[in-house]
Amino acid sequence: MKKPGRNDPCPCGSGRKYKQCCTQYGGSAVREAADKVAWIRPSDTDRHYDLGNALRAQGKWDEAIACYRSAIAIEPDHVNAHHDLGDALYHRGELREAAASYRNALLIKPDAADLHYNLGGALRDLGELGDAITCYRRAISIKPDHLMALNNLGNALGARGDLDEAVASY
Repeated sequence: MKKPGRNDPCPCGSGRKYKQCCTQYGGSAVREAADKVAWIRPSDTDRHYDLGNALRAQGKWDEAIACYRSAIAIEPDHVNAHHDLGDALYHRGELREAAASYRNALLIKPDAADLHYNLGGALRDLGELGDAITCYRRAISIKPDHLMALNNLGNALGARGDLDEAVASY
């Protein structure tokens, strides 16, 4: 596959012109390597996922989200893409969408303590303390030494007024 021209559709599958999509990310080695893979295998899930991670590390949240969504469109069971999409959406304050992405990841990998913990955080921030507490407890049941889940469980229990339980969780 030849390299797309500036006005050609972007090979990442975004539906945008190449000049308005993937050429915006500069000439970093990561970006150049990802582009080479895209020209050879435009439906390569890992290319989209890895590029999403690189863009996220640069603080380019919208672009990272688009890459994670592209990876999921190609491979709907890519648990890490769902998880990292949730993290990026959470960072942008899109809490309902973040929670939905964490839930999608949990359908694929139900025993992932960090997914339960992250879903709990999104639900806590949405004011859904009961559901957040359930998530933190599930994370702790999977990984009893999950210190952040233990701490956040205590905080959520305290916010709900269950002070004795809160103290016990710390």
